[in-house]
Amino acid sequence: MSRIRTQVYLDHAATSPMLAKVQDVMRAVEGEAFGNASSAHWAGDRALAVLDSARRAVLGRFGGGDRVIFTSGATESNLIGLLGTALGEGFDRIVVSAIEHESVNAAARLAERLGISVERCGVDELGRLDLEELNWRLSGGPAAVGVVHASNEVGTVQPVAQIAELVHARGSRLHLDLAQSFGKVAMTEARAADTWGISGHKIGGPKGIGALIIGSDVRLESPIGGGSQEDGLRHGTHNVAGAAGLACAAVENDPVVIGPELQARADHLRSAIAYDVPDIRWTGDPENRAPHLVSAIVPGVPGEMLVASLDVLGIAASVGSACAARKDPSGKAGALRAMGASKADAVCSVRFSVGLDTASSEISSAAPLITETIHRLREVVSAQV
Repeated sequence: MSRIRTQVYLDHAATSPMLAKVQDVMRAVEGEAFGNASSAHWAGDRALAVLDSARRAVLGRFGGGDRVIFTSGATESNLIGLLGTALGEGFDRIVVSAIEHESVNAAARLAERLGISVERCGVDELGRLDLEELNWRLSGGPAAVGVVHASNEVGTVQPVAQIAELVHARGSRLHLDLAQSFGKVAMTEARAADTWGISGHKIGGPKGIGALIIGSDVRLESPIGGGSQEDGLRHGTHNVAGAAGLACAAVENDPVVIGPELQARADHLRSAIAYDVPDIRWTGDPENRAPHLVSAIVPGVPGEMLVASLDVLGIAASVGSACAARKDPSGKAGALRAMGASKADAVCSVRFSVGLDTASSEISSAAPLITETIHRLREVVSAQV
């Protein structure tokens, strides 16, 4: 088996290359609006104008919310959106799903150290939040609720309208992690939440920048100390060029256009693999899912072994919950385990994710190597048993 002639990147759920237009915008801002946006002179005014324009662009793409603060990424946005809501609203409880991204889990652990109780709500076999359990947990009193809109592991998109109805009926608040869905999935239902965290580098923007979109009547308190920037919620000198780059990427990523294009690429990859590996088991909700993400259990092939072997061939992919499962001796970590998968199956998970720069020819070249590698590794693993 020979290495693929051109490297194929199938890990856009981890990060996407920066769009050329974003790079141009950031270079221009660095040269023309270099000032500190907090400075009370012309250079500061120029930088502040860029920030204000970037906020409007993000709100415009999202189609809702009242204001935007810029952060260092979705991780910080989720921290402020979830824990900041609990502190600001005076809630002594946080409820998160069992398949949250580590950034939300980290915020929950910090909340526990601050004396806020944390409860985790289960999901079904497709990764959908158990609404009956959520309603029961919310009966214990108002809470800040954190939910990943589209799972970073299996791609399932949550029924936000139903979740928000339950949350608000109990006097609670809902924060959504939009890292995998913003710019790819229509935000119509997502707007029913109260706060939303987004990431720049997942949509072709720069790394090190994100945003927290905040609803009109949400009270937030910063869980970190510092200065007065970003309404006192996020401190430090503004990353003006980063904010402009994020805004540019947001404008360029229209989910109405991009969603179907990504779905077509993902379907191409899925069908090409399934043709030669008919026993592969796709994970997540087959109907309501992030269009760019393809996740599966490959029976008999450890995910880390498959990903490492594909890397040698020039194909970039990632494991799903296998990495987390191996780090956790109890085998309880990861979305697949929460969805009811066995530890053995979870270890055999793999995730592919496409982007707008993923060409059909690349998928056609990579798919045979992926399936050949699966068959070869099955022979290796079988011989070791």
